[in-house]
Amino acid sequence: MKMNTTIEWRGIEVKINYDDSSHKSDIAHIAHLEVRADQPLPVTKTGYRSHFTHPENIEAYGGAVSFVIAWLDHHAQKPEWKEAEEQRKQYSLL
Repeated sequence: MKMNTTIEWRGIEVKINYDDSSHKSDIAHIAHLEVRADQPLPVTKTGYRSHFTHPENIEAYGGAVSFVIAWLDHHAQKPEWKEAEEQRKQYSLL
């Protein structure tokens, strides 16, 4: 299954591309997930993240969108993300 969608997470537009059919073999079945935004996210400082995992990991969350939201929410609890998020809310004179 291939899926391309856009969500809004904490005011950030996040594009999600998911493909669970491109990496099948007799040994393993690996899905590919891409997350893109025009600014940093808790899982990437550049706004782009490519992630390979077993489709069962995605399905356990009810699909790619729910997986990405849970992934972002989990990493957003880290102090470095909280600090960066607060700094982005502040106006800068520079």
